[in-house]
Amino acid sequence: MIPDIFWNEIESLIPKKRSTVGRPLKDPKSIFYGILYILKSGSQWRFLPAEYGKRSTVHETFMRWIRMGIFEKIMEKMKQLYEMNLGKFGIWYAIDGSSSKAPFAGNWGGKNPTDRAKIGVKKHIIIDQRGAPLAVSVGPANQHDSKHFAQIFEKFCSYSNNQLSIIAADSAYDSKKLFNLCKENNYILLAATNKRRSKDPINPIRPSHRWLVERTFGWLNWFRGLKTCWSKSQHAFLAFCQLACSLQLFKMSAISG
Repeated sequence: MIPDIFWNEIESLIPKKRSTVGRPLKDPKSIFYGILYILKSGSQWRFLPAEYGKRSTVHETFMRWIRMGIFEKIMEKMKQLYEMNLGKFGIWYAIDGSSSKAPFAGNWGGKNPTDRAKIGVKKHIIIDQRGAPLAVSVGPANQHDSKHFAQIFEKFCSYSNNQLSIIAADSAYDSKKLFNLCKENNYILLAATNKRRSKDPINPIRPSHRWLVERTFGWLNWFRGLKTCWSKSQHAFLAFCQLACSLQLFKMSAISG
């Protein structure tokens, strides 16, 4: 399901059982493949093929890895590999969000205003000029994009090159508070003009190349587990998003490396 070189890169991050007490540990690679199967197919856990192991074992291991921050570490490792093969990140980035239906996310999703108030969630990503997803966050669909910004921007700031950089965004991010937040961290937020708040509607700002974000969302939506969110836990859906971003980063670094 994945190249051996990908597994070799992340194998050291996967925890191994050190004690001989209790049941023997299932092969971590088979468990990882089982998690990847759920992400790629969008299948329910109860339909996980037996070749990956007992579904309850795979799911319990998945949740334990989430608590240990394993998927966040995998994404960090893939960003390092991407940077190593393609050099330092540039000075242009873009941010946007994308909604997903979420039938079982009643405890953390929200009524999607663009989908007849059905329960939904939002994925937010920050990409570089090549479309590589460098940061990801998830939240309820009824929360305004500007409120998601601080959460994902905090994760992203650790990749700063200590040089003035641009973050392109749509009009949902046209907020004085967000402009000031970016300025404090040596970034320029280039948000499209929000006509309802604009003092100069004649010369609106329209950031170029924002279509790159939509292309990246298109890549991520090939993972059916992201196109529709079946996760009851916000942490589980975020882990799936981090894994999908990690695979995309690896693919881009392998092609260009």
